[in-house]
Amino acid sequence: AESWVSIQAAYTFGDFTYREFVTPEGDVSGNRVPGVPRHRLFGTVTTRPSGAVWLTIEGELVSAVPADDANAASAPSHGIGNVRAGWEGAAGRVALSPFAAVLNVFAARYVSSVVVNARGGRYFEPAPGRQLLAGLAVGF
Repeated sequence: AESWVSIQAAYTFGDFTYREFVTPEGDVSGNRVPGVPRHRLFGTVTTRPSGAVWLTIEGELVSAVPADDANAASAPSHGIGNVRAGWEGAAGRVALSPFAAVLNVFAARYVSSVVVNARGGRYFEPAPGRQLLAGLAVGF
């Protein structure tokens, strides 16, 4: 079988600000809307060096994310990388696709989600460290 490489990338620019917004705590007009990063870049490179084996490398870069209307707290920017590999074949009439993955390869410490305007300043939910996954897809 023929080998090939696929490259994909996506970029999002989110420049959302309040036009007019007054809260009980004060006027936050002009502030960035919390929970939305200004920049997000995601990319993948997948190669199939032989007909049955594949390898994917993923990367994501995310800018700081404001956590409250006052823009007083924000999750710092971060970058993560993932690697996935697998094989696609068959045993008789049954399709088999075992795979393995390492998520957050470099064990980056980052915030996976922001709870906007959380009570008591509990805005940030940490992401897991490095994760190892393995699985098998079976088709009939």
